Amino acid sequence: MSSPFNARAVIFDIGDTMLRERGLRYEAVEFAMNKLQTDGFVADSAPLHKEYLVRDQELTGHNVNHLFSNLEMVRGIFETHKLAKPEFLANSYLAIHRSFVLGAIQRDHRLVEMLEEISAEGWAIGVLTDGTTLEQYLLLEKLGVLKLIDAVTVSEDVGQSKPAFAMFKDISDKLKIPLNCCVMVGNDRARDIEGAQMFGMKSILVNEFNLESEPEEIQSILSVSEKLKTVFTS
Repeated sequence: MSSPFNARAVIFDIGDTMLRERGLRYEAVEFAMNKLQTDGFVADSAPLHKEYLVRDQELTGHNVNHLFSNLEMVRGIFETHKLAKPEFLANSYLAIHRSFVLGAIQRDHRLVEMLEEISAEGWAIGVLTDGTTLEQYLLLEKLGVLKLIDAVTVSEDVGQSKPAFAMFKDISDKLKIPLNCCVMVGNDRARDIEGAQMFGMKSILVNEFNLESEPEEIQSILSVSEKLKTVFTS
């Protein structure tokens, strides 16, 4: 096993690391809102759509999954706009939204190949992600990588979100590998990268759009499936 890191495990975030999450989320919201209007559930979805994006930005918590949406948030939007049967509308919206998300995610052959090569080099592979447990496992299965993962830690199970120490300790305990022998790969500088570094881990930032330059102490790549295997394989 050859790499610039003295480590034995690589731990991945999911959203905007393994999966193009943010763009897919916005596409799902637009599709679901438009369908509510075309199917006659609502007369004008534009103000609902606008409010959804605002509320989604404000939504936080260890049991929140932005990609799959949130029943209470959506119901609150319909109630605010004084629409009839807000509970029915909210569940209808979620059915459309989540169906779109799951239909859009396909097996990522390049990601699978990269993880297979890393595993073959002797690295343990973990996933450390904020969200809801079942939905995060669904994402891994849809991407075709679940069988390659050695351990998964999800914030809903831990009761805290990254960068809480409990999250990093949980995945370390499951892998049975100390944190200082793990490398964190994620797209969020504060939660993934600085969080990992606080607890003695190495880290790699996935900066897909290269929006800003990174400090020298933060190694960054543009794409997991395209670039990462050159770091972790000989």
